[in-house]
Amino acid sequence: MKPSKALFVICTLFKNVFLYWCHIDKTPRFIANFRVIFKQSFLLYFLLISIFFLSCSPKDKSFVVFDYTIEKIDLKNNSMDVVFTITNLTSIDFKENEWSLHWNQILGEPQTESVPEGIDFERVNGNSYFVFNFGDSWTLSAEESISFRIVTKGVMSRLALGPKGAFVVTSNQSIDLHTNIHWQEAKGLEDLNLPTAKQGIRTSKTSTLYRKIL
Repeated sequence: MKPSKALFVICTLFKNVFLYWCHIDKTPRFIANFRVIFKQSFLLYFLLISIFFLSCSPKDKSFVVFDYTIEKIDLKNNSMDVVFTITNLTSIDFKENEWSLHWNQILGEPQTESVPEGIDFERVNGNSYFVFNFGDSWTLSAEESISFRIVTKGVMSRLALGPKGAFVVTSNQSIDLHTNIHWQEAKGLEDLNLPTAKQGIRTSKTSTLYRKIL
């Protein structure tokens, strides 16, 4: 039997039983009591359904954007001028002294002396795992962003050598970041002796910065 047909049969049976009970007991009190019970049951059912949907509703958005913008490439000094921009698209405020930025990067370690006041730079275990700890005056409120400039040691020769695996750690949770690397407008990019656009298309398997970043 199809589900729709079975449901129709059950409803019909219920209606017939109800009419029979009304026939053998026609007192208004019976009808009144039935209506009260029905209303209470319906309200309870509605309450349970509401609680279910509320429990299934999405929680706070855990979405943060990390924009890594290369403004200048200095091959002579083997360094880059970089702007870090962190956009907090969650409903959580990142309070000063209670949050940090973590990421991996093979080339382009921040020079400590270039890091803004109030931000402590840490290199973990001597590896390419970096941390910025945000101190006084570095609160990042929900739906806002912050930017700051640093100078790096080393120049990224490939996109894969840049920042990846970034996340923010707060006092009670960690949040993965969506990382974007902006390099196209960097001053000194031409000094990397990159191929032309036509050459880049023709040699799409090359391992140059041009091919990797494209």
